[in-house]
Amino acid sequence: MFWKAAGAAVVRSWVGRLLRPARFGTADMATPSDGELSAVALAAGRLGDAVRNGRFQPEIATYVTALCALPPEQAVPVEKKVRRALEYAAVSMSGQYVPRQTVYDVEFRNLEICPALAYYYVFHYSGFVREHALRVMPGLHKKAIIAAIVLERRNDWVAEVRAMADRRFMALLAELPEAQLASLFPILLERTALWGRRYAPDRVLEEALSIPRFAEGAKRFLLKAVYGPLRRNFSRILGSDCLDADLEEIAVAARAPLVRATAVEALLRGRARWMIGSTRQWVDKPNGVSTVLPRWETRALTISPSRRRVWDLAASDRSAFVRREAVDYAIDMGPDACDWAVLTSLRHDPNRGVAERAKYCCRKWSAPEKPL
Repeated sequence: MFWKAAGAAVVRSWVGRLLRPARFGTADMATPSDGELSAVALAAGRLGDAVRNGRFQPEIATYVTALCALPPEQAVPVEKKVRRALEYAAVSMSGQYVPRQTVYDVEFRNLEICPALAYYYVFHYSGFVREHALRVMPGLHKKAIIAAIVLERRNDWVAEVRAMADRRFMALLAELPEAQLASLFPILLERTALWGRRYAPDRVLEEALSIPRFAEGAKRFLLKAVYGPLRRNFSRILGSDCLDADLEEIAVAARAPLVRATAVEALLRGRARWMIGSTRQWVDKPNGVSTVLPRWETRALTISPSRRRVWDLAASDRSAFVRREAVDYAIDMGPDACDWAVLTSLRHDPNRGVAERAKYCCRKWSAPEKPL
């Protein structure tokens, strides 16, 4: 009986992994294919053999074609695959040991002969080679996967590689076609948030949003996004004023309720806020009881929307998240900031959280009708 239950649990776990969607994106985003990743690994292995033999021209085209076919979500897995095809020690020629500096000279010479090898050497174990690969990397392949790979190098453990990746990433981002921008946007948000480098994620995002084409792509992505940590990432975007003029459209037309709720909150309050960290607050210090509170940064919006119109739209929204933002604003600002008849009708909202908030608001501001 025990083994039957354990086997069923294992099957459910693997089925759940296979059916689980990506962490952050839209409903029409392509799912990464293991077959495409295996094709890159096979091409990288053949290219590695060809490089060691000094005849790499026929194999580089196959490798670059397979690499450009990957979605940008595979930037991290493909690095692990290609790293296995690269040699992590000095190359042995005719049974003789070759010093590492000589190896680097060989690779530098290969990059001068064929700059397309930069797509292969950008994963090299040596920071010298990675930096030189980024420097000579051709801009012929304007694909989101190439921009995602360069973006990952902005988190490199070598400072010189990070500096070179900074320059190349912004150049690639400015030349990237419109169709590739939307697929790169969730990678920029998710991966940079995991780096753990102080101020680096916000700086990368701020530089990217300074490009008008990328800001427009961010808006289109937010309108279509349906899953993932949308509220947190949208709040990070609001640290820049590039989407202030589009907040009303996002508050009405976005598919995800949390995106609409975040836009409504910013419009009603007249300010945007985003979390910059956390702080520990003691509840009972002698007994070691504490809690962690978020730390927020705020800025005023650059637009002056009609708050009453925004409130009316939020109060009639189909999502309880958005209606809750409308009631919270009425609790703070009073009956003059809302339609009192609509607010009293929200006491009978199907969502319990919205209904309880509306009842509390009526009691707080001495409504003519006392709620039950």
